[in-house]
Amino acid sequence: MKTMTNKLFPVALCVVLVLALAMASWATTTTFTRADLIYTIDLTGYDFATPHDGDSSPTTLGAQDDPIVVNDNNGHYQFYVTWESLDEGYSDMDGADFEAGVTYYATFHFQALNGNTFWNGERWGTYNNQSLGKVIVDPEDNTRATISRVEFTCPYVITFLSNTVRNETDSMEVMPEANFQLPICSFTAPTGAKFKCWVINGFQYDPSKGNTYGYIWDQNLEATALWVEDDSVPVTVSFYAGEGGQGEMAEVHTTAGNYTLPECEFTHPTKTFRAWLLGGNEYQPGYVAFVPGDISLTALWQDSQITVSFAAGEDGEGEMEDVLMAPGDFELPECEFDHSDLYFRCWSVNGIEHQPGDVIELEHNVTVTAMWGHLISFSPSEGEGEMDGVIVADGATYVAPECAFTAPEDNEFDYWRVVPGGAHLDPGDELEVDDDYVLVAIWKDIQGVIYEWVFFNGNGGEGEMDGEQVRNGDSYELPECEFTYEGYVFTGWDVNDESYAVGDT
Repeated sequence: MKTMTNKLFPVALCVVLVLALAMASWATTTTFTRADLIYTIDLTGYDFATPHDGDSSPTTLGAQDDPIVVNDNNGHYQFYVTWESLDEGYSDMDGADFEAGVTYYATFHFQALNGNTFWNGERWGTYNNQSLGKVIVDPEDNTRATISRVEFTCPYVITFLSNTVRNETDSMEVMPEANFQLPICSFTAPTGAKFKCWVINGFQYDPSKGNTYGYIWDQNLEATALWVEDDSVPVTVSFYAGEGGQGEMAEVHTTAGNYTLPECEFTHPTKTFRAWLLGGNEYQPGYVAFVPGDISLTALWQDSQITVSFAAGEDGEGEMEDVLMAPGDFELPECEFDHSDLYFRCWSVNGIEHQPGDVIELEHNVTVTAMWGHLISFSPSEGEGEMDGVIVADGATYVAPECAFTAPEDNEFDYWRVVPGGAHLDPGDELEVDDDYVLVAIWKDIQGVIYEWVFFNGNGGEGEMDGEQVRNGDSYELPECEFTYEGYVFTGWDVNDESYAVGDT
């Protein structure tokens, strides 16, 4: 439901609710504020709970999930709720007084006429022994809750703060636009100090002068006691390194009065300084504390955090968010930067090159810089297989690798041809990289290749088998026999007077 938050003006508020013997639970809070004039809740389509039959049954609005809350920030109004039945039933609900900011739970009773039962926006029953059938009831015509506001005068509160380690407080009430006098300070003065005046909204007011003031602020106020040095009371400020802290800080000898907390000179092997502990409270260096007597300042520590920043490198583009982390292991991420001409090559951390996924140990803030380079890729030409490309820094020297492609039949690797340029590179030769290059495998015929024929003889069997040509020196696997011989079973092949089975080589 919509929540109104503007100022509340003296107008009546009303809510239209559905009459039913069981009310749905709502998920949000209905809040009436100073801007509400008439607020209607449309309950059409809500899923009601199981009905209760009978002449009268109580139903609670807001008892669990949807209280009526009237907000009035300055608290100068009270509210009154009345209920009325707008359908054929009647209500014996009582009105209720409640103040701003109080949660009001409305419990109401309705009695249906003629034995009718109200349920889920519908009504049915009998009248004079005749069936009424099912009659649709408009949910907005059943019940109305009217919330009215009555203005009354509420005092403002001035809270007095002692501004000492004792943290004493007091208060007084002042009616709006009334004239009043500030009281003489009754707080216990710190050792070596005396009360000077009250400080309200940055201005000093001395109650000893007996001045009368008009309450013009239209809000509750705080008046803080201002103390000044009374006598030259000697004060010692001691410093402690705190849990796990190391080092020393000399005591400070001064007099009672205002004292500015210094920077921490202690250190901690794994943590950073958080604040000074004084009188159970935390204060930062530079805070001015009133010191009535000897005090001790204890260093508080917190887990260290380091920042990992990312730089796009020379002519790189884009952004990557910094990473805040405790000192320790850090896994380098994938590069999210772009470059118009070059390829991402690696990360540089303190001058050392790393790849994404590498885990490095960090103890201090660090900048991780993207390094770029040219792509050296490989082509098998008529061969087969793959070789991974290599990214090489601009101006660096690249050594041509051995060929890992599979040569075409009756061929062997000859050399690499560099494209563009057409240079001839043998494995181990160097290439000065100033552009993207493709190394194309160049093949040559294998010299002195001799082929032999393998012929098949049926040895009395019938049929034919084609001969096969095999390169001299290669292995040959003997095939299945395709000859037939009536009354005989094939037992194997004779090759040069030696017996072999099918599948032998």
